[in-house]
Amino acid sequence: MTLFGDGQLVVSHSFKLVRHPMYLGIILALATSTSAISEKVVLNIACLLAYTHIGIYFEERQLVRVFGDAYVRYQGQVPKLIPFVRPRVGVPVLSSSGSASTAQEQWHRRQRSAG
Repeated sequence: MTLFGDGQLVVSHSFKLVRHPMYLGIILALATSTSAISEKVVLNIACLLAYTHIGIYFEERQLVRVFGDAYVRYQGQVPKLIPFVRPRVGVPVLSSSGSASTAQEQWHRRQRSAG
């Protein structure tokens, strides 16, 4: 993962309201860009929502790997996409053994086994 700036987790400004402000902005821009709702607009929004959901899933897995416990705490404090909605913690991932758990659980297991 390429980090910008000094590689620190940013939790200020718009990142205080949602963890993914750019995705939220794109969804709002598309949803409000037309005064008449047509089938094409609805289909575009549905595709964008699906893409956003998948993108956030993989992005958050990587962020937990990079920032560890700091990002896990951030997930518990700030909603993913909709401001002022209580965050749902736990990004499900598959381990190398194929069992499902959350990224946070895998992070803590690695930390215990490394220490």
